[in-house]
Amino acid sequence: MLYTIKHICLVLLVITKAISLSCQPLLQADSFLNAKKYLIALNLYNQALSDSQKLEKIDLGNAYMRKANCLVNLEEFEKAVPDYFYSLKIFEKIDAKERIATCNKNLGNLYFQKSELALSEKYFSKAFTGYIQLGDSIRIVELLNEMALIDKEGGRINEAINKHHTAINNYKSVLSDDLLYEHYLNLGTCYALKQPDSAFIYFFKAESIAKRNSDNISLAATYNNIGLLFRDVGNFKMALLYLNNSYNLNVNQGNNVDLSTICHNLSELYDTLKMYKEAYEFLQKEKKIKEEIYNTEKSKYILELSEKYESDKKDEKIRTQEIENKLKNRNLLLSLSGLVLAAGLAIISFISYRRKQKANKILQAQKEKIELLNKELDSSNQVKTKLFSVISHDLRSPISSLYAYLQLHNRSTGKKDEALMMQSEQLLETLEDLLIWSKSQLHQFVPYIEDINLHDLTDNLINLLHANALQKNLTIVNTIPAAISLRSDLNMFTIILRNILSNAIKFSLSSSFITITAAADEKINISVSNQSGEENTALLNTLQEDKITSDKSGLGITLVKEFVAKLKGEFSYSVNHNMVTASVQLPHFRS
Repeated sequence: MLYTIKHICLVLLVITKAISLSCQPLLQADSFLNAKKYLIALNLYNQALSDSQKLEKIDLGNAYMRKANCLVNLEEFEKAVPDYFYSLKIFEKIDAKERIATCNKNLGNLYFQKSELALSEKYFSKAFTGYIQLGDSIRIVELLNEMALIDKEGGRINEAINKHHTAINNYKSVLSDDLLYEHYLNLGTCYALKQPDSAFIYFFKAESIAKRNSDNISLAATYNNIGLLFRDVGNFKMALLYLNNSYNLNVNQGNNVDLSTICHNLSELYDTLKMYKEAYEFLQKEKKIKEEIYNTEKSKYILELSEKYESDKKDEKIRTQEIENKLKNRNLLLSLSGLVLAAGLAIISFISYRRKQKANKILQAQKEKIELLNKELDSSNQVKTKLFSVISHDLRSPISSLYAYLQLHNRSTGKKDEALMMQSEQLLETLEDLLIWSKSQLHQFVPYIEDINLHDLTDNLINLLHANALQKNLTIVNTIPAAISLRSDLNMFTIILRNILSNAIKFSLSSSFITITAAADEKINISVSNQSGEENTALLNTLQEDKITSDKSGLGITLVKEFVAKLKGEFSYSVNHNMVTASVQLPHFRS
């Protein structure tokens, strides 16, 4: 039990360490982002995202969003947009509602900085809806201030004023002094465009909060706005007082950006008052401050680049060391693998050689056995060939003589035994088909290709079967054009057509027609159609099953199918309203 607990603890320690290592670049990046070292933070976020499979979905979404925040602060807005949308997609997938709202808010800020007010308003509205659903009053108050700024920029002053009043009146319980100050100050700037008297009220409220909190930076901004408002209403004395107060506070705070703006405002005011010396002094101060700002930003940028370079250099050194270690381990593994593989191949080769020897002996024995069987098979086939030749000679001749004798007897006596004549004729025809099929099974039939005139051959077969057709009062019509010819084996094709025509006679209704047609294209299509009764149609369908059972029960059709296949053709039967059509499609054999 103790052994198991020990191992569980070790596993948990490894997992914790792995999670800590995977999150380390993100934690470092977040610290640099908070310190406003955006280039270094950006590099670390990219490093974390390069191995994104190790990150949880929420961390992956945060990494993309905070990377985009770095890009926005570096004013690379176009690069930031895709990363915001990546993070938004991830947050939506895991239904992280608070993150979705924050990402929409960041997109709104981005488009606001790009002065794309319509898009900014769109994403601020989405964020506002999200925070309403979450019941996050503090974020709602912050967002109302930013949405009011968009309204102001878009010239919708009344809407901006309403949003500020909504925040102040409806969310007063959650408003911090800082947020309340922002709303008062921005509300004052809105009223300054419409109702200067009301603007003074809210500027003085903002001043009161800044004084209460001893926030000289906010107080300086408020004095600047009050001074500009006094200037706009024509009270230059008060304007000069508040602008100078703002300047003095900014000098003490060392905020050069705001100080540059104050110097500019004072220079313009002194110029308006025709106090040109003072105007020139503040103009020079503004110029000097701007140079200091430029130099500070330049030094800061150079420092960030240097830090990024050192960070990249350190990371590159680590990666190089990791690659070298991997290469050493891989080379060692490859060496061991090579030795194992060589030993394995030697063993496999030996086993394969022994198996090959054994297989060769078995194959030689099987070869000798097959050769012996082939000799026996050849001998058996020769015996069968002789046997069928004897049957052909000893059976065909007496049956043919019997059939001829019956015909002669009928003529001499004037009496005709139809049943006996039909049975003898069927016996002779069955014997002929049986002998032909037997020879085909012994592979004795090899096609002999020659030109065949279909019309003439069909007429000959009609004359041959005329007596059979006459007994059922059938009319056989040959519609094959005289010009159609076929290059094929004459004997095989004759047997095919004779059997099809014979079947048509057997299964036709009395006093009906049999039609023979042909068409020539890339292949020759020969069709024999006859009208048949339902019983005959059912029997024909049974005969298509390639079963030889007894006399006149499939042998002729089987013979037709086999010979058509030998001639590389196709054979088919179709029945449509008791009209039976047998079709043969044969290719032309090229000379």
